[in-house]
Amino acid sequence: MKPVSKETLKGYCKTLKLAHVPRAYLEISYTDREQYLTDLFYAEIAARQAKKVKNLIKKAGFPAFKTLEDFQWQPVILPQTTTTAGLANLDFIDRHENVLALGAVGTGQTHLAIALGIRACMEG
Repeated sequence: MKPVSKETLKGYCKTLKLAHVPRAYLEISYTDREQYLTDLFYAEIAARQAKKVKNLIKKAGFPAFKTLEDFQWQPVILPQTTTTAGLANLDFIDRHENVLALGAVGTGQTHLAIALGIRACMEG
């Protein structure tokens, strides 16, 4: 087997559309071939997923980055058929339902809407 230069490896990865392999292949420990390739491909898939989420969030154009973990649920009153876990799990999307947030200025409607949107982006 002839030695492969770093530039040749980059060229092969570009041809195969494995954009993240040239950054990841040196960081993965080697035990055996199957383990190495499995870990390398997992790193490629994980990097693609992270890039997809980043692009979805950017494309959505949220005015700020808000998360449900930072949201204060105490002042929120939900209908009896809705739970905080149901909102956080995005169950309403599967049911093709809308979420309507009403309240006085500064009570968190925008935070909740952005956080749900970001969670939806993270879930793909």
